[in-house]
Amino acid sequence: YFRERKLKDADVLIVTEKFGVISSKEPIPYNPNFSETVGIGDIDETRRRNLQRLKDWFSKKEYSEIYVNCGRDFMRLIEGYEKLTSAKITVAKGSGIGPKAAHMKAWILETSKSPKRGRAQ
Repeated sequence: YFRERKLKDADVLIVTEKFGVISSKEPIPYNPNFSETVGIGDIDETRRRNLQRLKDWFSKKEYSEIYVNCGRDFMRLIEGYEKLTSAKITVAKGSGIGPKAAHMKAWILETSKSPKRGRAQ
């Protein structure tokens, strides 16, 4: 959808266990041992760091809407983010990657019809 210019005014942030919350523009080294689940490390400390990064990110730009597409494990790493912004928040619905992707696609298509506004994903 970026190539099709449906998300002209969107920022994409990624939640990773190892690197925390990062911009989609930041390079991530290839990791053949990548895991889609969160380990048993210090979740509280990781969450604290992630919330600080989100607070810093949100202070740079006023967002009208934020779309969150995270699995349950990774959602724990950003728990409390909604208190950092007054933006409308939409959380991906569905169980598993397919339904969440379909929900996100519908949101993108609906949002791209709206007038330009600051959005983060």
